[in-house]
Amino acid sequence: MIEKIGRAQDLAANGDGDGARALYTELWDEATGSGNQYQACAVAHFMAHAHVEPESQLDWHLRALHAADAVGDERIRAFYPIRHL
Repeated sequence: MIEKIGRAQDLAANGDGDGARALYTELWDEATGSGNQYQACAVAHFMAHAHVEPESQLDWHLRALHAADAVGDERIRAFYPIRHL
């Protein structure tokens, strides 16, 4: 998962927003399909930054926040400050 997130970040950094969003969508489906809310939180965070439209960014940040809430343990605590920005 971490390697694929890195690939998606590289795509976004090199101007391939569509490719990055496609890979993030694949990762989102994988994380939510397996019930891994921790991974879903991370993917949603990065997906938000791959969008330029404020509405889409907000939607993905909210998805990240909801996934973080579902994790329910200490691993996610550090994610909350950035989620509430």
